[in-house]
Amino acid sequence: MNPKKTLTVIGAGGHARALIALLSSCNLTASKVIDASAQLGENILGVPVVNAEVQDSAAHGFYVLAIGSNTARKRALRHYKGEVYAAPLIHPSAILAMSPHIGRFCQIFAGAYIGPQAQIGDNVILNTYAIVEHEVSIGDDCHIAVGAKILGRAKVGHRCFIGAGAVIKDGVSVCDDVTIGANSFVNEKIDKPGTYVGSPARQMKK
Repeated sequence: MNPKKTLTVIGAGGHARALIALLSSCNLTASKVIDASAQLGENILGVPVVNAEVQDSAAHGFYVLAIGSNTARKRALRHYKGEVYAAPLIHPSAILAMSPHIGRFCQIFAGAYIGPQAQIGDNVILNTYAIVEHEVSIGDDCHIAVGAKILGRAKVGHRCFIGAGAVIKDGVSVCDDVTIGANSFVNEKIDKPGTYVGSPARQMKK
């Protein structure tokens, strides 16, 4: 998919900076950032931030979502419907081995690796230096944080967050709606939604 004219970034949090840099690496340009809490005169990496939503999106190009939260990003995707730039954004330094599948609305950041026959769902963030090994399956609306490693044939469900530096052992399955804490090690199947931390990872009590 080619951008209509320009791309408008939704969200001015920390992820916006990474996303604007990713767009630049893909030879795409952000014309503005929309955020309800924007301050007058604010800009991010030279891109102006405004607090009013563009009404005629067809004249101003597609939206891209600078939203790290899986739930909020999915909600924004529904809200903007067909006006979100659907082609995956892939940093030139990311490594894609033979025959991976990468879904729509994905963001693949610098140094990430996707192994042979890996399956990445829609609306997934694969952050800097994250590793997805061969035959891994990742569901929709997930965020794989900086330096996380998902080893061969592991399966991650929908709406999961895998924290920075976390490791999911080869062949292990993780169900939907799971958060794995930073630097945790998942060595066995997770079949109940919740937050898991530690090495080996164990579910946190509410």
